[in-house]
Amino acid sequence: MITYFTTPSYAAEYLEPGYTDYDKHKAVITCMQQIYVKNYQEMPTDEDFFPLCEQRFNVLSRSLTHDEFIHAKAESLNDKITENSTGNLYYDALFGYPNAELDKKMNEKN
Repeated sequence: MITYFTTPSYAAEYLEPGYTDYDKHKAVITCMQQIYVKNYQEMPTDEDFFPLCEQRFNVLSRSLTHDEFIHAKAESLNDKITENSTGNLYYDALFGYPNAELDKKMNEKN
């Protein structure tokens, strides 16, 4: 049984192969920063977005190998950001933007 106080070493067993606790932590924080900065600069929210961001990371980690994940994370975002897409698998998944390439990778894994 996983509890709120699960130790990181125990939680690491549930990460996809190649992924580290740091990968998950950094991705979840990136997702949460985007949500809070974009939507809650003036008024704080009572909603906790950690579960949503953790779910987005889980989708990303199940769709991409760790090498693909690292490459997508490192890819430049210059001149690619639009209102509903960054053109980057890593950021699109974490920010909740639709991405045809990510959808295709998810379907290939299933």
